Amino acid sequence: MLAPAWTAPVLRRMPEVSEVIETSFRHGELDLSLRWRLGRSLRARRYLEAVVLPNSFKSALIPFFADIPLRAGYVGESRFGLLNILHRLKQRDLPLMAERYAQLAEKPGDPVSRPLAAPRLSVDLANLLITVGRLGLHRGKQIVAFCPGAEFGPAKRWPAAHFAQLARQLAARGSDVWIIGSASEAAIGERIAAASGGAAVNLCGKTDLA
Repeated sequence: MLAPAWTAPVLRRMPEVSEVIETSFRHGELDLSLRWRLGRSLRARRYLEAVVLPNSFKSALIPFFADIPLRAGYVGESRFGLLNILHRLKQRDLPLMAERYAQLAEKPGDPVSRPLAAPRLSVDLANLLITVGRLGLHRGKQIVAFCPGAEFGPAKRWPAAHFAQLARQLAARGSDVWIIGSASEAAIGERIAAASGGAAVNLCGKTDLA
C-alpha cells in the first residue's frame, strides 16, 4: 500500500496489507521529480498490478513510472495512458464509496460483487491494554466510537445534539460510548459529552490512530 504517512497506523492493521510505503507529498502538490524517483525505485519489485484509488492525475504517476504492467483506476482527470485498465464511474449504480473502490477489483463494466466483505483490523492486544489502562477506561461488552470531527468544519458534521441523544440511547442499552478524534476536535467532543449527561467519554486529543 502506497499512502500518506498519517494513514499508516490503520493500514498496518489490515491483514491483507504486507507492507506500507509512506509518502510525504503535501495536499495538492505535484512534485513530479520526487514522484518519478519513487516510481523508479519501485521498478525492481516487479509489481504486476496497481489499483489507484484516488481520481487525481498525480496519483497515477508513480505506478506509471514504476512500469507496473496493469494499472487500474477510474478515468478521473483524463488519465488515459497513465492507466490501462480504465473504469468509468456510474454514480447512481455505486452510491457508496466502498462500492466504488470495490469496482476497481472487477473488470471494467462487470458488476460489483455484493455484499461487500466486512472490513477487518488486527488488534495489538498489548497496545490496547496499555491505552485503556492509561485512560482509565472500562471495557464493556459493546463499545461504540463516535468520530464527530470533519476536515472542512461544521458544514460536514452531524450536529452535536444528535450525537449526544444517540449516546444516551446507546448507554441505556448497555453500550460504552467513546468520542475519538484529534486535539483540534476536543471542543466538539466536550460539547457532546456534556450534552450526553455523562453517557459519552471525550477522548479527543488523548489517542492517535495507533
